[in-house]
Amino acid sequence: MRELVTEWSQSRFRVLVGHSIPLFSMGIFATLAEHREYDVQRTDDLLSAGNISSFGPHIVCTDYRCGMSLLGDNRLRQSTRVAIFTRIQGVEETRSALAAGAAGYVLMNSSLEQVASCVAAIRRGLRYVSPSMLDRLKEVVMQPRLSPRQLDVLRLMYAGMTNKQIGASLGVAEPTVKTHVAAVMSKLDAVNRTQAIVRAAELQVLKDTSIRTSAEYSEPNEAHPRAPFQPSHQTGPVVERGRECGSPPKQHREAALIHLESTE
Repeated sequence: MRELVTEWSQSRFRVLVGHSIPLFSMGIFATLAEHREYDVQRTDDLLSAGNISSFGPHIVCTDYRCGMSLLGDNRLRQSTRVAIFTRIQGVEETRSALAAGAAGYVLMNSSLEQVASCVAAIRRGLRYVSPSMLDRLKEVVMQPRLSPRQLDVLRLMYAGMTNKQIGASLGVAEPTVKTHVAAVMSKLDAVNRTQAIVRAAELQVLKDTSIRTSAEYSEPNEAHPRAPFQPSHQTGPVVERGRECGSPPKQHREAALIHLESTE
């Protein structure tokens, strides 16, 4: 077992590797250690924000469970990026990781070159996603994030309803509807209702265009609608060991490199 280091090189990029699967941990460490510009250290101890913040690594390479725990801990330094190396290919788990602030999401069937590319991208201030996850992540990267209520309003706009009719359907005042319509148009970068509907269709924002009655709408707190992507440590399968997740990856394509500043 390797203990956390107490001294880092001040001239090189500092990478800490700690994965729940020792074989993967050693593979990531060996791959990155070949690059002289990195000061790479590995630990078999359970990582926590409390026991790594004082050492100040630039990047922590870890598994899904540990990565989500670190990202949800406010003791983690803002300058420390978290790269998740995992078998988990579920869309919801990936959304949660990216929404929580993961700087890298690398599937464990990735090549050694992709492991190195991930760290190199993060060092340049980018976010790295495995090529085989690119199609699945288009929604996260490109699709506007509308709240549940905004989606309700958009669905009724799609049905051709006026603001007054939408208000009656949702059981809210017409001025409230106008506020939601304005927010929908802004997020879809549309100048009018028609363009908003066309943009929504192009981006496949509405998965369900069926119309519900006001009794079927439920939003206890109108002022604080639930955000569409809420990171949760309990979302989906987070156990790394021995789990086969998702379908086989698609043919290799160029990885997604996304500016961290654009992950609103």
